[in-house]
Amino acid sequence: MEGAQFWFPNAVGAGSATAARALYLLHLSRAEVTVAHHWQEQTTSPTADLAVVVSSGCVRCR
Repeated sequence: MEGAQFWFPNAVGAGSATAARALYLLHLSRAEVTVAHHWQEQTTSPTADLAVVVSSGCVRCR
């Protein structure tokens, strides 16, 4: 769990909605509702998971 607490916020900062969802569930499981809702809001970011789309490249280019 310590690794998740360290790396997932960095991944969220890079646009990962998946990491934000993981942090949401982690804090929700600890009954830290306010913090959980903060991470839930990060999953609706317009740049969420943009890094995944950019890194995967064009489908026709593969």
